[in-house]
Amino acid sequence: MFDWLSNRNLFLLSLLSFLGFTVLLSGRDYLIHNDLYQWGLQPDMTWVMKDWAIYACTLQLAVFACAFMVRSHRLSLLVFYESFVLSSTQDLIFFGLWGKGLFPTASWDWMYYAVWFGSWSTQQQFMLSTVALTVGALVAYLIYRKREN
Repeated sequence: MFDWLSNRNLFLLSLLSFLGFTVLLSGRDYLIHNDLYQWGLQPDMTWVMKDWAIYACTLQLAVFACAFMVRSHRLSLLVFYESFVLSSTQDLIFFGLWGKGLFPTASWDWMYYAVWFGSWSTQQQFMLSTVALTVGALVAYLIYRKREN
């Protein structure tokens, strides 16, 4: 009756759900931090920090929900999703998809990496995301393989 609920199908559903959730959440972020600014919304760190905290908590909840959707290999999915979140890859979706590929040419001053390293650029973000996702996928695969044996 529930053959479609196999681990393989749940694994794919988890991946697609996480990707869809991230795309929609970054679209909401683009609406606030781009479209509403064009209509006169003034950024204020009081509400911006609350917005970013809600965004981060919501994304973290999605990580746990999607990773634990799958009965087996939860840890491997959790590692991969966390590498996505911690490397701020969602910011690339923000500019790449919603911003129509118009990435900032100036420093990404809103990123905590800019505070740590003095500046942060689009190229550095691409490099971080590529390395983090590659390492996250590799660790997830190794965990997956170990649990299979």
